Amino acid sequence: MCYNTYGDKMKVLIVSDVHGSYEKFKIIMDFMKNEEIDQMIILGDLFNNYYELNTASKEISNMLWSIADRVVITRGNCDSMYDETLLPVGFVNYYETVINGIRCYFHHGHLRANYNSNIKLYANGHTHVSRLEKIDNIIFLNPGSLGRPRDYTNGSFAVISSNVITIFDLDFNVISEMYI
Repeated sequence: MCYNTYGDKMKVLIVSDVHGSYEKFKIIMDFMKNEEIDQMIILGDLFNNYYELNTASKEISNMLWSIADRVVITRGNCDSMYDETLLPVGFVNYYETVINGIRCYFHHGHLRANYNSNIKLYANGHTHVSRLEKIDNIIFLNPGSLGRPRDYTNGSFAVISSNVITIFDLDFNVISEMYI
């Protein structure tokens, strides 16, 4: 577990299921810089497969070292202890935080979430399909997959800002948006 509380003007980038896609991850890193994103949360399955370390994995790792103080990575079902040795931060099973006044719970999605009546946003990856909906005043977010999407996109990610959650494809088209 990891827990933090941030201010009410945060811009947080949420990405999942990168699966070693260096070219797509580079697009996200450039977006993070250009849009002045405060933090990146990766919802697991960062590298291609736990048994396959390649140049792309090393390049992604190098990019993450450049934002080591602004990244959190939850453990996915394809993430290994060896993968963790390449990273500036260790994997956490889940990450609980407050972003812009909203209590949030982030995890990969392959393990059961710890449901809590105080949580107002649950975010997970794992399915490789984006989702943004509100049920009974709880927001459910899946940014989709960056590296191996199973929906109609070429990859997707989400941004939580002061008053809106947006899911974008890699051409920066809005897939889904919810005002909060």
